[in-house]
Order: sequence, then C-alpha cells, then structure tokens
Amino acid sequence: TAVLSVDTTNARCGIGTAAPSSNLHVENAASAAVMQLKTTAADSNMALRMNNDAQSWDIQIRGSDGDAFQIRNASTDSPKLVVLPSGNVGIGTDAPTNLLDVYGASPTIRLQATDDTGSVQFIMSADRGDDASDSNRMMVANGGNWTFESYSTSSWVPTMTLTPAGDVTFAGDLVMADGKGIDFSADAS
Repeated sequence: TAVLSVDTTNARCGIGTAAPSSNLHVENAASAAVMQLKTTAADSNMALRMNNDAQSWDIQIRGSDGDAFQIRNASTDSPKLVVLPSGNVGIGTDAPTNLLDVYGASPTIRLQATDDTGSVQFIMSADRGDDASDSNRMMVANGGNWTFESYSTSSWVPTMTLTPAGDVTFAGDLVMADGKGIDFSADAS
C-alpha cells in the first residue's frame, strides 16, 4: 500500500491509498485512522476551516477561550456550539455555566417522535446509580397528553396528566404552599 500517492490528473492526494477518491483521502486498514493537527504554542488556536462560495466554518480548539472546542461561523466570527473542558455545552454562547446552556432571542428546543406511536420524554434523576428510584419524567405521548410520572419500585407511576383540552388529573393529593391540601381520593367527602 502506498504511503503517499498523488493523482495529478484529478488533483487528488492519498495517504495510505494508491487510488484517492477525493481531494484528500486518508485510509488505514487498522481499526482507526487519525488525522492530527497540532500546535504547541501557549493559548494557541487549532482549526479546520471549511469554505464554500458564501460561508466559512471552523471546527477548532480555541486556546484564547480557555481551550474550548468550538464549531464557529468564521464568516461572522461567532461560535455556534461550544464544549468547555469542564463538559459544559453552549449553543449560542461561548461561556456556558451549566451542563447545557441554550441562548438566543427566542430559543426553542424541539424533540419530535418519528411516528404517531412514539413519545417524547424528559427524564430527571437525582442519582447516577443504576436504579431509577429517585427519577421523575415528563412525557408527551400519542394523543398529546402531558404525563408527569415518578419511578416506584420497578415501574413508572403517573402523578399528573394534562390533556390538550386542559383537563388535569392528579394521582394523589394537591398540596398548597401553605401546607393545606385537597383530597382527591375516591373516598373523600
């Protein structure tokens, strides 16, 4: 196998292949092919820039921004997606302070099931263990009902359901902030 091959007829260069099929073709028969760009200067920026006739985009590590990984619109010099070394991710901000920060004039996050039988779920858990005993979820299922559920023993138990018509069903007592409650059980008088 050729280490470096240049196809001058088609303006192609191959590394690890004698028959490059694109302008730059890197091929490795092993389990991984890695292309490395490296700079050793302090607080330096390393970027891969892609251009077409209208835009320039960079995928980069930006030393001047705390060594953040960024996908950046180079045409407007604005980061669109940032991952800090801490793991915080920002969309529309280069300084996320939470695990996920989304910034914009009217930010919208859309989750959509691929068919009518699917559901969209947000699961919130207070522990990283392998059980879900301290988890809650919000789910929108086929039909448009919002269901709020808590995990109990080995299954999800509905605690509240909100229908598209505005009807609300509670699976227990509704307790107000002052500690007074309303009993919704079947035997309440």
